[in-house]
Amino acid sequence: MSSSNPTRRRAARANAFRSSFLDRLLARDDAESGGEDPERVGDWQVHEVAGRYVLLRDWERPGIDAEACWFFAREHALMAVAALSAAARGPLFSYGPETAEGTFPILLADGGALRNIGENRLFDSDFLESMQGLETTRRTPRSLAYLLEGASGPTIAIAGRILQRRVGRSPQRQKRRPTAAVDSGVAPDGEEP
Repeated sequence: MSSSNPTRRRAARANAFRSSFLDRLLARDDAESGGEDPERVGDWQVHEVAGRYVLLRDWERPGIDAEACWFFAREHALMAVAALSAAARGPLFSYGPETAEGTFPILLADGGALRNIGENRLFDSDFLESMQGLETTRRTPRSLAYLLEGASGPTIAIAGRILQRRVGRSPQRQKRRPTAAVDSGVAPDGEEP
């Protein structure tokens, strides 16, 4: 592939999603990266040690370095990877002063500047903390992958169908299989995406 776009070149590497599906996502992607290199953010790993699932950084070794935290269930350890990435950053979201209409502007710290991205009628700090975790996970491919890995197979399959419907099918596939079931965008076992 001779594309000069590094994001497109990375998408062509081995991936659970078909390259045509990734191309459609990249073509419509208006998500902001916040100036971060998404391949370098989040370096936690999950290791099984003596029946527990421990979180260590890439360069740390199980049984030698002290784990950041541990869990009995692997899915909780995987979820913690995303949560640690969110906790490691300063707050991205805050509320502005109450408006005359009784709402609170939702502000996003974006490259050092605060930007109004919406309004909330309730001054709810738990809402902002949830937004922080979700935004961090959305911006960090490794965190998103760990979160998905910790989900059940049926949950991932349904999410794939929902995502496929929301992103749509490529025009070539629509012509070839107009009556086929919705494709999840996941490459079949053994097939290169």
